[in-house]
Amino acid sequence: MGQIIGSDDKKAWEAVRGLVPDFCIVRRSTFQAIAIVEVNGPGHSSVNDERKMEVCRKAGLGYIAIDPDLHPDEIRSKLRMFLEKTIRISSSRT
Repeated sequence: MGQIIGSDDKKAWEAVRGLVPDFCIVRRSTFQAIAIVEVNGPGHSSVNDERKMEVCRKAGLGYIAIDPDLHPDEIRSKLRMFLEKTIRISSSRT
């Protein structure tokens, strides 16, 4: 996640550089990260996921957890709701 978030603080960057999200959602126009997506399947570490959530919170990024047993339509709906909410918030700030 250090590559996604970046930091001038070497200690802070070292703390997150080993955390790897499953996916990263970016703004098309700027490639700025707006959220990470975690698919909570086998092999996922809840400790690392908690760290990722905290990093996202501090960095102002969304964190979307996906249950791999969800139907693809449910996954699309969850992602769409997040993106629509994010776009509304962004539009209201300008």
